[in-house]
Amino acid sequence: DDNFFKKSAIIDLNCGTIITGSNRHYFPLYLGGKGLAQRKIFDSLDKGTHPLHPDNILVLSAGPLTGTDVPCSCRHSFDTLNPLTHGVGSSNSCGYLGSELKFAGFNQVILKGRSPYPVFIMIHDGEITLEKASHLWGLKTGFTEDCIRRDLGDKDIQVASIGPAGESQVYYASIMTNKTRAAAKCGVGTVMGSKNVKAIAVRGHEGIPLAHPYRFAEKCVEVQERIKYSESLMELKNNGFSGFLTTKNNLSSLAFKNFQASHVDLTSEPYESIIPGNYQKYITKNMGGFNCPIQCDKRYVFGGHACEALEANSLTNFACKLGIQSPEAVMHLHMQCDELGMDEDSVAGTLAWAIECYERGILNHTETGFHLRWNDPETVSRLMTMIAHREGFGNILAYGSYRASQILGKGEHYAMHMKGQDLYEHMRAMKGWALGVAIATRGGGHTSGAPMTEFMNLNPDECEKKWGIPTASDPRSYEGKADLVVYYERLHAVINSLGVCLFISDWEDPRLLDYEDFSFLLIHSSGLMFGPHDLMRIGERIINVEKAINTLHAGFTRRDDYPPNRFFDEPISSGPLQGEVLHRTEWDTMLERYYILHGWDSSTGLPKKAGLEHLNVPDIYEKLTSDPESSRLLSFTGQ
Repeated sequence: DDNFFKKSAIIDLNCGTIITGSNRHYFPLYLGGKGLAQRKIFDSLDKGTHPLHPDNILVLSAGPLTGTDVPCSCRHSFDTLNPLTHGVGSSNSCGYLGSELKFAGFNQVILKGRSPYPVFIMIHDGEITLEKASHLWGLKTGFTEDCIRRDLGDKDIQVASIGPAGESQVYYASIMTNKTRAAAKCGVGTVMGSKNVKAIAVRGHEGIPLAHPYRFAEKCVEVQERIKYSESLMELKNNGFSGFLTTKNNLSSLAFKNFQASHVDLTSEPYESIIPGNYQKYITKNMGGFNCPIQCDKRYVFGGHACEALEANSLTNFACKLGIQSPEAVMHLHMQCDELGMDEDSVAGTLAWAIECYERGILNHTETGFHLRWNDPETVSRLMTMIAHREGFGNILAYGSYRASQILGKGEHYAMHMKGQDLYEHMRAMKGWALGVAIATRGGGHTSGAPMTEFMNLNPDECEKKWGIPTASDPRSYEGKADLVVYYERLHAVINSLGVCLFISDWEDPRLLDYEDFSFLLIHSSGLMFGPHDLMRIGERIINVEKAINTLHAGFTRRDDYPPNRFFDEPISSGPLQGEVLHRTEWDTMLERYYILHGWDSSTGLPKKAGLEHLNVPDIYEKLTSDPESSRLLSFTGQ
């Protein structure tokens, strides 16, 4: 049924024209979601396109399984060129926007150009219109959502909006849906703001026809049961993400004070904000996206305020990176970040950089306008508002720590970033996790391929049986970690293109879904034959498209897959993994193995002609070699 695949739309904001069509011919190669969006970006943009130029495109996508009965089929993605890195920009989020987009008859909407005045985009049962939004400009994200629903008289309209940070084109602005679900990474809200688009509103009533509905339904029931018996998912359901900080602290894997420390002794230090029990008393309700039985998000009520989706990132960023010790202050800063529309990883990373530089005498009061210190939520709150409106020192911090250090000409050593994007993840303790974070095409992120195995207490026999790698659960070992990263990198590329949550896969729990399961679901929903090997190949193809975008637009090579020097030079100072540090020789060996598994050149980290031809995308190599600079880089591969 062609209606399973839904329509695509291209909106030219320069003149207001809208063209609809079909993406079905891309389906066998890229599935949909992120994979298809990245291919559209590669095809559409010439080298030298600035992420904030009208020629850049912003792609909203829902995958083929989004909005179906598959548990946690609640994901959507925004893809673009990343203002922080000039390379891959992809931000995946949950809620109800993706499913509503499918119900409205679309699987993808592409924004190009720039509107001459503020607009919001209305998508309703197969129709798209551009509506004036001057009255919404300047509003925070939650107010924007409320106003659109009120003005249109429909409380069930799903809204994605930017806040003041997106309007000001802060380089790490987010797009918020359902008020508290953030497409946070990669400056997707920055690009949306640069196009004068305040919001996207969606309402639909179409169904999603399935090729084999009974077989599909049986499998969905089985998945529900497997979720129910997963201890890690039930922990998320019952307690949210706060408990994960205890696990990470026990593995010396937190990011205290801009990654200067990795562990604290909770019996002697007053870190109230990282103790899970200190958040449980504020929980009033479990929350989740479309068809989500896990409901890992919670609603927290405190001091007359309420916030949702307080994830491990929020706690790590505010409690650890910035040393905020009050749980209520952490929740307030999380709520403020959502309302302003900013990525917590980047804002906390940039502020942590500034505080450390101030503490070391690299920055002074004249430059900052504030005395900067750890555990100062009032100053952090003021600076966040200044960043969102690009006021004073906030105008420099709006570029992220790496670019801020370049603007000021100092402090680069303490900018904890990958490829220009601020880090959330610690990288000293767990070697596979570190590799997965480092090679992420969008710049420093664990959801591309960093394996969770090192957080799991599994013995070598269990690891051998599941992954063929006895050391999979040993955080200190480099052995086999490149193979694990490539396995999960391909799987995540597939999952993010299907439109379901990573937590239902064997990334979270070895007993959950793998390629066999996703193959079954895809066959019986689409009616097309996709074996497990076909999906692995699609995942590899998507990764190569992203690699090509980074090669063409950002000029990234092997040097950009190295973590910050701090993780090589400063050992973990306390905790169970005291003394651990990354070793350059072992890192090089692991990185070379990773490149070889992808068929890339081991000395440059760049794709080879033969590998791209094997994946049936020779045109990618042709476009890369038609550009003199990219061709020069590729010439070092010996092809």
